[in-house]
Amino acid sequence: MGLWNIFKQKKDETLSLPEIKKEDFVDESNPSSDGKITISYGTGMPIDLIYSFLKKIMIVKAMEMH
Repeated sequence: MGLWNIFKQKKDETLSLPEIKKEDFVDESNPSSDGKITISYGTGMPIDLIYSFLKKIMIVKAMEMH
């Protein structure tokens, strides 16, 4: 039974989590007024562009088969 006692937490031990701040998740800064618009989707990495291109090709091929 000593093996199973290793995995049990003691009752007096408490799990402390770091404090979550609003600034970590919310961007309250003013948008840039330089007139540029940035559109992003997915992860914003080049693989998303490649994936969307391949998806369009597969849809066209599927339509041609029917």
